[in-house]
Amino acid sequence: MEDEGSPPPFDEDSDSREAGEVEVFNLQRFIDIVRPAPETNVLAIQAHNTSLDSSDLTLRPRLLDREILAGSMENGDPNGEWVFRFDPERHDPTSKVIWAGTPYEIRLPAGRTGADGALEAIEVIDAMVRHPSTAEFISIKLIQRFVSDEISLASFKDGSAPVELRELLADMIAAWNSTEPPGHIRTVLRTLFDPAEQESAFWSDLARGSKVKTPIEFVNSTARILEADIDGSALPDVNEALGQTFFTRDDPDGWSEIGSDWIDTGTVLNRVNFNVAFADNRSASLRWDPLSYLDARGLDTPEEIIGFIDRVYFLETLTESDRELLLEFLTTDASGNPLPLDRSRTVEFRNRVQELIGLVLSLPQWHFQ
Repeated sequence: MEDEGSPPPFDEDSDSREAGEVEVFNLQRFIDIVRPAPETNVLAIQAHNTSLDSSDLTLRPRLLDREILAGSMENGDPNGEWVFRFDPERHDPTSKVIWAGTPYEIRLPAGRTGADGALEAIEVIDAMVRHPSTAEFISIKLIQRFVSDEISLASFKDGSAPVELRELLADMIAAWNSTEPPGHIRTVLRTLFDPAEQESAFWSDLARGSKVKTPIEFVNSTARILEADIDGSALPDVNEALGQTFFTRDDPDGWSEIGSDWIDTGTVLNRVNFNVAFADNRSASLRWDPLSYLDARGLDTPEEIIGFIDRVYFLETLTESDRELLLEFLTTDASGNPLPLDRSRTVEFRNRVQELIGLVLSLPQWHFQ
């Protein structure tokens, strides 16, 4: 039923005969709307067959009551925390040397089994947290994620990274090592964001508008700015066309935060095509109402519309030439002849606003955050 809306109409035929494996839904997420006993709750389940005369429809729902034992937590409970699981069958009891010949060398004796074997793994993890390369790697990744691409381990080591970023990295490493045990991420992030003084590189001109949006950031920010109605079933395909395929990143360091890894001629063209189709309401995933969107904000004249776009979309960073270009686009025809924007001519007004938004979302500035 992927292309039939959410939820699909009750009388829509399914396009498949197979329902697949058993699906399990955790009702805990709906606990706020469940009426407490002795009141009655009704759970409605909608099934679809391939046709009215098909004879093989089976729907066999069951309610399961899970017992959460003392000391255990429900899956997805935000109060849960990561723990280490030790499998003695896969443990290597021989002696080991890690980071041999360095100041951080550690030696693990042979014959450690049972609880001592589990402790051995914890000792290695603790040693990794205290190793300076861990603080450097994670802090650099955080700077690349939130501040700027203009730093890497190599540019930090050779001193070629911008001084503001090198100073920020030094402060974050110091924050990493200031706690016991080291590596308290909240402390490191507070140093990065500097919410009280707002004097870190995160707040600098170097960082402002310098980060290229990843595909998912690009799609989400576009949908949010236009307050779109979203049919998420096709959005993964959109992200894949922009270079980010969900659930396929095997490397443990995650998707790249470096803008050049996301932008080339092909992905820019795909972004522009996505923007134009979305703005023109030709997207299968996203829909918006241009007239309601403008009416809700009291925008009628070209000057009001362009001013709103500059203020809300770009935080008043458009140049005068950019504003003039957009204003000219909105007030002329395809030949460049004057063509007043008239709200009373509903169809023409809507079409021109859609074309304008397609252009606005294709500006280079919209690719950055």
